[in-house]
Amino acid sequence: MVAQGSMRLENPQGIIGWFGYENDTPSPDDATVPEMVPGFVAPAEAQKTEPDKNTYLVLKDQKGADDSYDYGTHFLFQGHENAAANTTGQKQGYFTRINLDADTRHRVTLMATHDNTGAPLATIDGSTWDPFAQRLLFTTENAGAPTYAATASYPSTVEDVSGALGRGGYEGIQNDSAGNIWIVEDIGGAVKAGSIAARMPNSFVYRYVPRQAGDLHNGKLQVAPGLERCRAAGHLRVAGHVPIAGSDRAANVRKDIRHEVGDHPRHGRRRHRAIQRERAGKSRARHALQAA
Repeated sequence: MVAQGSMRLENPQGIIGWFGYENDTPSPDDATVPEMVPGFVAPAEAQKTEPDKNTYLVLKDQKGADDSYDYGTHFLFQGHENAAANTTGQKQGYFTRINLDADTRHRVTLMATHDNTGAPLATIDGSTWDPFAQRLLFTTENAGAPTYAATASYPSTVEDVSGALGRGGYEGIQNDSAGNIWIVEDIGGAVKAGSIAARMPNSFVYRYVPRQAGDLHNGKLQVAPGLERCRAAGHLRVAGHVPIAGSDRAANVRKDIRHEVGDHPRHGRRRHRAIQRERAGKSRARHALQAA
C-alpha cells in the first residue's frame, strides 16, 4: 500500500491532516482523528477529499517539511477534488505529493493551499506536468474558478494562469510534444426537451497554443472543430470561455482554427514555400520563352 485515505500528512494544516479525509467530523473516541467509518453512535462521516489524477515525476533534490530528511526521487502529485465547506459555503482546495521513496511518516506532503496572491485554492480536478514551463498544471472543473500552474518544489508556488488558458469546466489536461496544451471539458448540458436523461452537447476540447513552448501567459486558446455545428443547433455555452475581464492577457478563444486539430502550424509555412517555388518555376519558364 503506497498511500490510503487514513494516512496522516507530514505537515497538517487545520482540518487538512489526512490524505483522503478532513477532520470536519471528529471521531467520538478521539477528537483529533476524523470519523472515517460511520457507526451507530456517530452515523456521520468525515469529509472525503477525493484525491484525483496522479501525475508521476522523477525529480532530484526535492525537499519537504523535514529539512533533514531525504525524500528520494520518485513522486506522485495530486489535487483534491472535494473539501468541507466553511460557513460561507466555500471549499478549501489544495494539492499533495506522495513521496514514493519515503517512510510512512514522510509519505504524504501538503504542497499548497493558497496561490501566490494569498487567495485560497479552489478544489482541483485534473493535473499534468508541463515540461516546457517546468510547472504542474491543475484544472478545477469550474467556470468560476482558476486554472493553476504550480512549481513541483516544496513549498509550491501556485499561480492563476486563467488569463491565458481560460476558465471552464476543465477536467483532463495534457501537453503535446510541440508544447501545446490540450484541455477536455466536462460540463453537462441542459436536458433535451421531451427526454428524461438525454442532454444537449455542452463540453468541448480546447488547445492552448503558447507564443513559444512553456509560455503560460501569452498564447491563443482554440476550440476544436464542431463549435459551429453546436452553435447552429443552439447548444453552445460560452460562459467561462470568453476573455476574462480585467486581464490584459485574456485568452483569445477562436472559432475558426486555421489548421485541422492535430496539425502543426508549420504545415502552413511548408505550403507557402511550395507555392513560392511553383511561382518561381513558372517565372523562369516565362522568361526563357521570351528570350527565345
